Parts: sequence; C-alpha cells; structure tokens
Amino acid sequence: MVPGGLPALGAKYHGRYGRDTTGDEIGATYERVRAEIAATPAVLTAGTTYTAGDLDLRYLEAMYRSARFPGAATDLAALRAVVDQPGHRATEEQTRVLVDGVVPQRDLTCRGVPLPDPTF
Repeated sequence: MVPGGLPALGAKYHGRYGRDTTGDEIGATYERVRAEIAATPAVLTAGTTYTAGDLDLRYLEAMYRSARFPGAATDLAALRAVVDQPGHRATEEQTRVLVDGVVPQRDLTCRGVPLPDPTF
C-alpha cells in the first residue's frame, strides 16, 4: 500500500507528475509499478537496478519530509514508463531521473585519475 496521504498530494499536482488525477488512481499506479519491479527490477543503463525497496524508500522519505515528494512523484512517473518497456529497461533519460535521487553521486577519481575498482 502506498504510504500516507501521498496519493492525495500527487493528485493535487496531477498536471506536473502524470496522468493520474485522483488519489485512488495514484495508489493503483504505485501498487502496479511496485508489483512489476518486485517481480523484475527496472534495469538502468548503468547496469544497476531500481527495486521495489528503492521505491518504498523514496515514498517513506516523502512521507516524513515533504521536500522529498517531488523526487518520489518523478520516480513513479519514470517507473510507470519503464515497466511498460520490454525487460523493464530504462532509457538514458529515465536512468538520469531515477539515479538522481537513489544512487549517491560518487567521485571515483583522484585529481582526475580514475581510482581502481576495490577488490573484496
């Protein structure tokens, strides 16, 4: 179930975030998208995945910090398009949107020289 009162908030900003116009529609979209990526995670262009747990985390953050709502709504809109694609493969633009809020940006260089991959 989608956390808190976020479906109603999403419906309020329908024009900005997508085609759902009521809280019930947004809740149904969240549940559909979450079920799809729980079964087969979204594959981002960098080879990483976006899972149901990532979506849950975005919405839990949004529930407790309203400044996080735009990111959660944007992710749901991008994921809605990704799950409709074969293999749940994200485009470059969709990956940029999804990675922006979930995968921390890391500088893996030292004065412009790439660092070696760590071996475990």
